[in-house]
Amino acid sequence: MKPIIKLAGLCSYDNLGDQILIDTCKYLVEKSFQENDIYSYEISFIDLLKPFGSFSSSIANVLYRIAYKLTKKSGVLDFFRYLEFKLKYKKYFKSELINTSALIFVGGAYLKYKGEDFQYSIRLLLSIADTLNIPVMMNAVGIEGYDDNDIRCQKLKESINKSCVKVITTRDNLEFLNSNFITSNNIITDEVADSALWIPECYKFENEKEYDVGINMSYLNLFDIYNVKANVSFIELYKKLLSDLDKKGISYRIYCNGKKEDYDGAVSLCKILNISKDLLLPKPNSPLELINQISKFSVIVPIRFHSCIIAYSLGIESAGYIWNTKFLTFLEKTKMIDNFTDIKKVDIDKIINSLVNLKTKNVFDNKMLEYKEKTYEYVNLFIKGL
Repeated sequence: MKPIIKLAGLCSYDNLGDQILIDTCKYLVEKSFQENDIYSYEISFIDLLKPFGSFSSSIANVLYRIAYKLTKKSGVLDFFRYLEFKLKYKKYFKSELINTSALIFVGGAYLKYKGEDFQYSIRLLLSIADTLNIPVMMNAVGIEGYDDNDIRCQKLKESINKSCVKVITTRDNLEFLNSNFITSNNIITDEVADSALWIPECYKFENEKEYDVGINMSYLNLFDIYNVKANVSFIELYKKLLSDLDKKGISYRIYCNGKKEDYDGAVSLCKILNISKDLLLPKPNSPLELINQISKFSVIVPIRFHSCIIAYSLGIESAGYIWNTKFLTFLEKTKMIDNFTDIKKVDIDKIINSLVNLKTKNVFDNKMLEYKEKTYEYVNLFIKGL
């Protein structure tokens, strides 16, 4: 009987970093099958936030909103939010998992209980996989905090320790994963690289330099949405940065990771700063389009995490500012931390100097190559164990 592997990810997100994780994880699974002389297999995808709903899930959403107005009790709110996802996705998830050999979460910030609500999909999917006795791997997951007193965090922790979960690798801090999240003695854990470092093997892309610097852009109220305490406003930061690049005669282009809101933010920035829209690259609509755009730069200023990772995978260094913890962890591992400044005390002169001095630097070192290989080794270990 041929193995049937389901890859769970954010398939419908227009942030193309998530689609790159799906493609690169699929590449690693296929690589494992081929190297183990297995040529008859099936790989398909489960969308953690598939865009459909039902009448009952809509009712649950209304109940959640009512509960939110009436009480701030986290247990009550979590109950109704999970109920909404259960009514919306249980039938879909169960139908996808029937007759499945294994389930792999492709990677990304999946140990995350604030912000986006896909953790409810992860909890539900793990519950169904456990009931059906389907082995699970969580591949190169990111970790965004831990809180003993947050029920969402504790429910997520409970879910990833179910007996169906066999392997959890993290692109972040292994000690933090083990000490805070892992309670089962039957789960293999290790620290690996983000799967996106396998971009060169997974895709065929152009790699001719056309511009000195790529300025990655998001929506303009990013700092407000994430409660980022910066010493300069979002607009003022880019006004000074782009003005200094112009003064030094450094060529640049503004680009986004594919998210519509990010592209709209870039358009708005050009209008506010009276910058020619010719300096804004078209919104990429596929992973390959985004990779091709980034490959044309000598160095980038990332705001989206996967812009930094994509560039690194292509041998392109980054400089800029750190506005969340996943940037900090990655920059420390890749030894790019000195190219960056903390968002609470942004030093734009330092960013400009880094951009000027990084054009010919080779970024990969042996430790990151080791992490990259380990990403595949654990996918292969999981596949061979089926």
